[in-house]
Amino acid sequence: MAPKQTDCFLFGKDWVDVKNSQNISLKEKKESSIYQIKNPDLIDLYIYKVDGGISKSKNEKCDYLILKCTTEKPDAYFIELKGNDLLKAVDQITATIDNYKNDLKEHRIYARIVVSRVISTHIYDSRYKKLNVKIKELRGDLKTQSQKMIETIRA
Repeated sequence: MAPKQTDCFLFGKDWVDVKNSQNISLKEKKESSIYQIKNPDLIDLYIYKVDGGISKSKNEKCDYLILKCTTEKPDAYFIELKGNDLLKAVDQITATIDNYKNDLKEHRIYARIVVSRVISTHIYDSRYKKLNVKIKELRGDLKTQSQKMIETIRA
């Protein structure tokens, strides 16, 4: 039985898709990168479309925000699916976190970037390092993967 959920409609109901299936995949139409969630506990995950959805801003923003709102451990996952520009993805995730972190004070913040290929020197760039430090300060972690990232999210 899944733990009790808190209200996760923090950004309205227009751009959210609530899913509780075992396998959930996110993919952008023009990109080959895929973020796949394994959800063995069948918890409700609130998947917000950020770019072209909850954010009408012309500023940089990531593709998705996933909220896991169990009362014990609320989490927020900022997801960017990109071609091969890892540093652009870093900028988009950073800007989105800065925009929404005050709404997510109780949540641990995670960043996930899936690119078609990772250029290894980019992980040494100061922007990547700064995002990694920021995410750690927000009690989460930063993960980068090429092509496809598979992650298990538990209750």
